[in-house]
Amino acid sequence: MFRKLLLAFALLVGAQASLAGGSYIGRIKPLHYGSLYLDASAAEMSGRPACATRPYVVLQESQTSVGYKEKFAMILSAWLAEKPVALYGNGTCTSEGDEIIYVVTYP
Repeated sequence: MFRKLLLAFALLVGAQASLAGGSYIGRIKPLHYGSLYLDASAAEMSGRPACATRPYVVLQESQTSVGYKEKFAMILSAWLAEKPVALYGNGTCTSEGDEIIYVVTYP
């Protein structure tokens, strides 16, 4: 029973994440230009909001937060291992046209 409930919850969260904003699945290249940008041009993109005009995305948290550091570690390790990663946006963008990412996971 617990496994079914846990699976249903995971599917519900995954479905909501994909509906909230854009999804980016594939190789994500971390770039640092004063702050961290993630180049998602080699990833499969879907559900991007109209405000997302560039192939870059940014993480939602402050660079000093624990969540930011954990997400950056996942992205960097996936990039170095040449493995895909999944990013899900919140449907909003920066003033530069980069979607803001709030979920980082492995596909």
